Amino acid sequence: MAREDYDEIKAKFEQFAASIKYKNTEHIAEIFEPDVKCYFSTAKAYTDGSNHTVYGIDNFIKDMPQTDFFHTRICNYICRLNSTDAQQCAHIVCLTGRYGEKTPLYFMFNMMFSNHWKKGEKGWRISEMRMDVLPEEGSFTEFQEHWYFEDPHPKTVPGIHLPCINGELDSPWFRIPDSEDVLTEEEKIAQAFYRYAFGIDHLVFHEVEKAAADDVIADIQPWGAMDKRSWISSLKYHRQKDRQWGHCGMVHSITVQGDSAHMQIYRMCGHKQREHPYVYTNENVNIEHACASYEIDLIKEDNIWKIKRCNYYLGLIDLGNYERETEVII
Repeated sequence: MAREDYDEIKAKFEQFAASIKYKNTEHIAEIFEPDVKCYFSTAKAYTDGSNHTVYGIDNFIKDMPQTDFFHTRICNYICRLNSTDAQQCAHIVCLTGRYGEKTPLYFMFNMMFSNHWKKGEKGWRISEMRMDVLPEEGSFTEFQEHWYFEDPHPKTVPGIHLPCINGELDSPWFRIPDSEDVLTEEEKIAQAFYRYAFGIDHLVFHEVEKAAADDVIADIQPWGAMDKRSWISSLKYHRQKDRQWGHCGMVHSITVQGDSAHMQIYRMCGHKQREHPYVYTNENVNIEHACASYEIDLIKEDNIWKIKRCNYYLGLIDLGNYERETEVII
């Protein structure tokens, strides 16, 4: 029964992502509690992201600028649940815009969600939604002008617009510490990476520590091979210059042999390469790309999958035309 609960939440979040993609709010009332509390980082007037109900969500979707294309990809899907409550996190990576005479106006952004669900007579519904939007790149200025984005560099001044997601308090491992065991082995393996990404993206490094084995080796340029202490120290130091990070991973492959596993993951945002940025045309905006890839070895310790080795490779990867959009890929 618990797996059915997990699948219901997953399907309803996919439906919500489709509502954004197609600007169709027909099913919003089936996904959210009538008195849902929603905090959106794109709301400038309130430092906590404002407090919206179902009407606010409906308006948020319908008020988006008109576009000719709108591609989405759900990444880093996490859901931990018990009989009545669930905490679910995910990224929705979006590429949207309008065709131009020679080149398109485009905008890539990453919507990060941390949602709390309640089970009632009508099934699972979101009772609290927290959303932070990270602008990645683009020339489609209507989105930047339509939404509010805080200065991307950390600062401490009066009136700062705080992120809506708090890593410590909104972590699914904190909100639901004893989750029902409903995941497949592959899903458990994928969530080792998602836990690592949640930790570095939301500045909660004890989640990174728990996602990695004690003897982990991370080979990430330009740092080179690092042990656990060096890896976490380097990440914390590097993380200081940015307000937020978004490491959106799409699992390409997983192989399991007993208590060992190997996983390849594509990073699905951050295409703004330092030296040779990707040039969008009217034709290639419908081709999906990754900006980097991970090769990860894992081990199972005390029934928990942990990262044993992590290699990170920068560089754009052509994944072909957008397919299976919106749905969750592990």
